Amino acid sequence: MATLAPKLPLALDASTQYAMIKDYPKLAAQNLKMLILTIPGERMMDINFGVGIPKYLFENNDNTVRAEIKAKLYEQVDTYLPYLDILEVEFHSSMEDPTVSEHYLGMKVIYNIVPVGIVSSLSISMNGSNIITASEIVSYS
Repeated sequence: MATLAPKLPLALDASTQYAMIKDYPKLAAQNLKMLILTIPGERMMDINFGVGIPKYLFENNDNTVRAEIKAKLYEQVDTYLPYLDILEVEFHSSMEDPTVSEHYLGMKVIYNIVPVGIVSSLSISMNGSNIITASEIVSYS
């Protein structure tokens, strides 16, 4: 099986020296995760790259900010990941569930990898100033 890209963050692997991504759903999830987590101006040679979700951590958690995040996500995916089609963006916070900390924000992006026809989702959870998880859940269809 061909290798497509190194898995980030870099980790050692006995067989290939660095852990590698070998299938398109995992590569698409990694690319989407990097796009969401990168703050514009942070990537060298392309200051426009990134949604910059960490910069929203201290913003009011309201529908205006959520709409801004969604708009930025759609714009960035259209520009940098045109092979993805965003199907849905869901948010989870104290607005939906009062038992959740007011400092928590969860975001789930459901997307279609158009060339291979696979629907997947990426979940990112943030608490306070930390991104506590970023995991991909791949569902083949």
